[in-house]
Amino acid sequence: VHAQKSQGIGVDAGLWYNSKLSGFHYAAHYNWQLSRYFSFAAGALFYHSPDFKIYFTDPKNDACKYFTDDKPVRINGTLSPGVTLPLPMLKNTGLYGSVTGMFSLLPVSYISLERSRLDERDSEGKYIFNGFIPGVVSDIGLYHDFNTENRGVARLYVGMGFGRYDAFSDYRRIELFDQKLASHIPEESLVRRIVIRLVIFR
Repeated sequence: VHAQKSQGIGVDAGLWYNSKLSGFHYAAHYNWQLSRYFSFAAGALFYHSPDFKIYFTDPKNDACKYFTDDKPVRINGTLSPGVTLPLPMLKNTGLYGSVTGMFSLLPVSYISLERSRLDERDSEGKYIFNGFIPGVVSDIGLYHDFNTENRGVARLYVGMGFGRYDAFSDYRRIELFDQKLASHIPEESLVRRIVIRLVIFR
């Protein structure tokens, strides 16, 4: 696969984290090995953060609480140029680096908020333009090629990444019950991730 152009289908999974939130992703993509050293991939990535929550008290009324049980799943398109560098001392193994740009495939979000006041409970929700929730992550790591006889080459990547992705930037754009949600969401958008990827080249 190093010496010639190849194409293949890949999948990957990753754990994301920063000082405020953690999350995980699953992705599928189509890959082009353009030369011995350069590659490109395009696909879709599903991101979810089970840690995400909103809960706060109305500053003017201690008996009034606001919260949401939503656990949004982000559906992103991805574009990923990459480089590979074979290591002569390790057969079929090398270094890789890539940059992944992400953008929401759904330009509109529906956001809702629950309000609890004594024995009363109601909710409010709105659709808003989410700005495509962009993000970018750079990964670096190792890859290894497993020959599968006449079925091509299976390439396994393991790496770590660092970048900027504010998965809930749409929540910062909205007011519900006259409350700005931006002040109740962690501001940290710098992220790190651990990713494992498998591509079958033919």
